[in-house]
Amino acid sequence: MLDSMPKPQADDRWKTRSGRPVTIRPIRGDDEERMRRFHRSLSPASVYTRYFNVLKLSQRIAHQRLDRVCHPVTNNETVLVVEAAELNDSQSQIIGVGRLSAAAGNRTGELAIIVSDANQRQGIGTELMH
Repeated sequence: MLDSMPKPQADDRWKTRSGRPVTIRPIRGDDEERMRRFHRSLSPASVYTRYFNVLKLSQRIAHQRLDRVCHPVTNNETVLVVEAAELNDSQSQIIGVGRLSAAAGNRTGELAIIVSDANQRQGIGTELMH
């Protein structure tokens, strides 16, 4: 049943189709700034494909919204991020996000995935579904 889905406990290391090493892990409270940078990397087409609506950058990176995203509190929601090391320094960046939300008391739910434009077609979305 989706409403009792297990929470991921550990980081999962993986390589994209191009061989880039990434880490798939649960979102953390300190990811807010990385999520802002991630949203700045998205094209309007990617945003529309994910949200089925035009959602302004200012709405997507608002503290109140990102605070809720970075701190999922219900047992019916799991958020995973795909993190890669920046090429020019030791900082990391989020290049993909997957969210599974279960309908309370139901066997149905919603899976939503978005990958930064520069990292699409690398198998990231498929790996998040697994």
